[in-house]
Amino acid sequence: MGSINPFNLIMRYESRGGQNIPNFRFDSGHTAQGYFQITNSTWRSVAPQVGIDLNQYPSAMKAPFGVQQLAAAGLYQNRGLQDWTCDGCNKNPWDCERARNGRVHVQGRGYGLRAGACERYRA
Repeated sequence: MGSINPFNLIMRYESRGGQNIPNFRFDSGHTAQGYFQITNSTWRSVAPQVGIDLNQYPSAMKAPFGVQQLAAAGLYQNRGLQDWTCDGCNKNPWDCERARNGRVHVQGRGYGLRAGACERYRA
């Protein structure tokens, strides 16, 4: 089986296949947004680390795709999928791909998949 680009997979499960959209519960407590559903606090933390000017792009949705992908790449490189998975809110998208397609190799991450149900991600 071939490799899956982690950014395409994140967009598939986080932003309806790659749309620049707010979180479905977008309010002061749920600020995930953009192609990669990056929260405002995470954006403010990672953007300067990867050279993004917060004055020009104060939130993920205000940034073009390439800038959002740069931030997502910084997150993924430093923390793996940590920013896109949590107990009780969603399952690891790699688990869902494995459940749908068999064992999946993710570029740069190998096969370290956790078992999990994928109700949220069923097509």
